[in-house]
Amino acid sequence: MKKKLLKKMVAVLLAGTMVMGLAGCGGDDTQDTQGTQASVNTEAGQTEGSGGGTGETAEGGTISYPMDTDTELSYWCGQFIDLAEDVDSWQDSPFHSGLVDKTGVTIDWRWATVGSDVGQSYQLLWVDRELPNMVLYQISSNEARTLLDDGLIWDLTEYLPKYAPNYWAWLNDPANEAERREAMLDDGTFYSVASAKEGLYGQVYMGPIIRQDWLDECNLEMPVTLEDWENVLTAFKENYNANLSFFTAIMRATGGIASGTGAYGFANTADFRVDNDGNIVIPQIMPEYKEMMEVLARWWENGLIDMDALSNNADAVRQKALSGSAGIVFAEAGTCEQIINDAAAEGNGANWVGVSFPRTAPGDPTTMIGITATRLTGYHTVITTQTSEEDLITALRWLDYGWTKEGQMYWNFGEEGVSYTLDEEGHPQWTELVTGDPLGVGQGRRKYCGVTASASVLQLTAYGEANNSEVVDNIIKCWMDNTESNEHMLPKLELSDEDHDRYVELWSPISTYISEESLKMMIGETPVSNVDAFVDELYNLGLQEVLDIQQKYYDEFLLK
Repeated sequence: MKKKLLKKMVAVLLAGTMVMGLAGCGGDDTQDTQGTQASVNTEAGQTEGSGGGTGETAEGGTISYPMDTDTELSYWCGQFIDLAEDVDSWQDSPFHSGLVDKTGVTIDWRWATVGSDVGQSYQLLWVDRELPNMVLYQISSNEARTLLDDGLIWDLTEYLPKYAPNYWAWLNDPANEAERREAMLDDGTFYSVASAKEGLYGQVYMGPIIRQDWLDECNLEMPVTLEDWENVLTAFKENYNANLSFFTAIMRATGGIASGTGAYGFANTADFRVDNDGNIVIPQIMPEYKEMMEVLARWWENGLIDMDALSNNADAVRQKALSGSAGIVFAEAGTCEQIINDAAAEGNGANWVGVSFPRTAPGDPTTMIGITATRLTGYHTVITTQTSEEDLITALRWLDYGWTKEGQMYWNFGEEGVSYTLDEEGHPQWTELVTGDPLGVGQGRRKYCGVTASASVLQLTAYGEANNSEVVDNIIKCWMDNTESNEHMLPKLELSDEDHDRYVELWSPISTYISEESLKMMIGETPVSNVDAFVDELYNLGLQEVLDIQQKYYDEFLLK
């Protein structure tokens, strides 16, 4: 192994840090109700044969399942194998054992022990060189480049069309052009089989809910513009002593009002966005930013924003909603569902419903909502070079099963007639075997499907719809209605080592300054009239160079 990677890994281990975050990818029951399940058109990009479990290769041959092989492959999945609580091993898991029958390949599933540092376990794989055949992790383009240069993973560019034809067809579908660009390196190299989702429904994860019963009592319509929102919040304050609440972990939610000014991002977090002309910007330098801060500062001064928002956690927000001290809440979909269920259980007449992100005018699209940045989840399966070429081919064929129509249904729902059935309209519905599981429906899903955490497959729209309650389904559709937010999201970019180091050097103090100063403006410690000086200081700290770096690689991304 080359010294470059070893040096990086050892430095990480000595520092005791975790290079890759795992936020939003846990396999607990709450994730299943947060509306983050992926979405995909099961017809698009398929090259399956008549059985649905076959694929036509680039050479005109076919891959049929189960494969006639006695190969056993090892697969390290962090903690994403996601076994049910009452299942001791993958051999006892209906999904994992059934996958052997479906594909003909036995997998030696490996994962970090529960409670261990998954990031450190991942790094040790490469340092110790005790490599499995396949590794699933949140692997960035820059890290993939290093692994390729150090000869630790296979370059899959020539192999994917031949041995993963269904995945390859999905990548090359015109509808998935951005995902194809993101899945490959700048020189056209493909290094993995990615985990993907399709459609906005699977990307939306947070938004606002409102007390419909209070709107009715105050003879108010559902708010549309920021002016409407301010009128509603003022009425809620005067009549119920209630305000807008959110919790610290999603303080970024204050940027949820950005669409009402036409801005693209958060008030106090510097996220890169793409403007209508293809230029990389951050919200703080947009003309609309000053208006957004004026609104927030005015709402804060008038008590329309929960003064505990800087210290709230999710439970605190739930209690405020339940006690009637909040009339609008920004939260993740799962928390919103809990609030709605709390009100129903309390029987106090509170009627929480989804409300759309504010717009500049009725009928205008929203420009900023709470969505993930891309339909690729960021998780990739790479194949290590300790795998022979023969086993590499088997591994790709095994991975490609999840991209066939039959494989998509099995990974998402299990076996038809066992864990799910199709209703009259062809929509999958869980059977009593899942919904009646003694440990709950979430644990039942873990037994019979493989996408409750993360996997290099397509997570279907139908999976999200089957798991989401009617409440969550309604609020997600409300949040995603008429938006162009996804058009302004910046995809993941591959920077050179030199540019990456320079970017980190400049960006750290810039992002800290933005976070600190924007909050001061919101709570009145600094006047909003200082926005121009605030922006000047961003450029003094090197913002233009940072934007130039991002622009350079975004332009290259578009040329892939």
